[in-house]
Amino acid sequence: MNSGRSAESSVSASFRDPDGRVIVSGDRVFRFVYPRGQESLSRFLNSELFSALSDSGEVIGTRHADKDVGREIADRHSIKGFASVLEHDAVPFASFAYEWCPEMLASAARLTLKLAESAAESQWGLKDATPYNILFRGTRPVFIDLLSFEEREPLDPVWKPNAQFIRTFLLPLQLAKYIRLPFRPFFLLGRDGIEPETAYEVSGWFARWLTPLRTTATLPALLSKKSEDGSIYNPRTSKSPEQAAFVFARILRGLRKKLDSASPQAQRGSVWSGYMDQNLSVEPGYVDQKKDLVREFVASHSPRTVLDIGCNTGEFSKIAARSGSRTVSIDTDEVVIDELFRSADNESLDILPLVIDISRPSPAVGWMNSENPSFIARAAGRFEAVLMLAVVHHLLVTERIPLEEVVDLIASIDTRALLIEWVSPDDPMFRTIARGRDELHRDLTEDVFREAFEHRFRTRKRTPLVRETRVMYEFVKK
Repeated sequence: MNSGRSAESSVSASFRDPDGRVIVSGDRVFRFVYPRGQESLSRFLNSELFSALSDSGEVIGTRHADKDVGREIADRHSIKGFASVLEHDAVPFASFAYEWCPEMLASAARLTLKLAESAAESQWGLKDATPYNILFRGTRPVFIDLLSFEEREPLDPVWKPNAQFIRTFLLPLQLAKYIRLPFRPFFLLGRDGIEPETAYEVSGWFARWLTPLRTTATLPALLSKKSEDGSIYNPRTSKSPEQAAFVFARILRGLRKKLDSASPQAQRGSVWSGYMDQNLSVEPGYVDQKKDLVREFVASHSPRTVLDIGCNTGEFSKIAARSGSRTVSIDTDEVVIDELFRSADNESLDILPLVIDISRPSPAVGWMNSENPSFIARAAGRFEAVLMLAVVHHLLVTERIPLEEVVDLIASIDTRALLIEWVSPDDPMFRTIARGRDELHRDLTEDVFREAFEHRFRTRKRTPLVRETRVMYEFVKK
């Protein structure tokens, strides 16, 4: 678990939990546990359930922290009255649901249900079901909130986070699948997903009544006024533990069935989903040359971490990951990120694919803009190498971002090596996206491009590409 920042700080939503608080100090993560949560958490940490889930990597590895270190951090953050201090394993790069593709949200949902099922077998349960309880190591989700586990009453047939699971997992996935509505803006606007009433309002007649939204959005929205007295939240008990277990298991099976039907389709198309295949079919030598240059770049610098900006389906990210680099790959297109997530997961590559527009990266959000740090803040100092292949001209032309600002962005990440593709204004793709505004870019030459980067970097290598209007540059930090 890691905020992605090197400085010491309090992290995502930790202050919302009355049972504890999380502090990130450098690359170490500490959880301060208050007395009200101590007894239950101690029993969970000593249980066979925790051992099994921790060993499998599904729940974050945790141990008791050094007492002196804990007291020192507590003093710096004025944390009083804590009963114990735990240290969690670090997750290399934190990401949030507003940066995930549908495949990632579905993967996090499957883990949540699996943990609820496994916990129930040992008379444990989950207090809540939210994407904010989960981070990703590459394509593998890991549950990070140990204080979410609580002991279940044997006669309790209800899964308390049922409605929250629907709001934060099912409805976002269903809207993405059935009406092609991206869910990420909803998570930027609020923590708790999508209300059934909202899902009902944004759906058309067909989606409301002839898809699974009928039971998760339409009927709950139409019946919501009949339950305004709060009676639906009154505790309920079964006649026997066996009956409670049967009802509970049936609830989870129903949610899993809905989740399976809401999982994204593998063959969706988008504007950029066929980009790499098109290049391979039209100009295979161009793609092969770029792959060779990426291999040489990675072999030369041996970066432990790589950021691939504008990754598309991740062919170059995979080269870095296969060479042993932990890779974060970002693109604006959720369809290509979905495809990369599936292929990286199938190959067990250490790639974290995220839906991020580098021209509008994720901002700092939450209470006082301090709960979830911005993407740029998380990226600073985290990547030893950066790839920017066939992307800068989109920033210059489509987004109208000055070249000097692009250079400053890469410098702010504090990388030591950069592989970047220069695309001439005479390039067919450049002219296509310029849409007749060629005059705006008449002063953009290769010399101007190189000199702009040489203010912050040193040119190590220049390689003309098979496509004559393009050149690959390798820069290193001065």
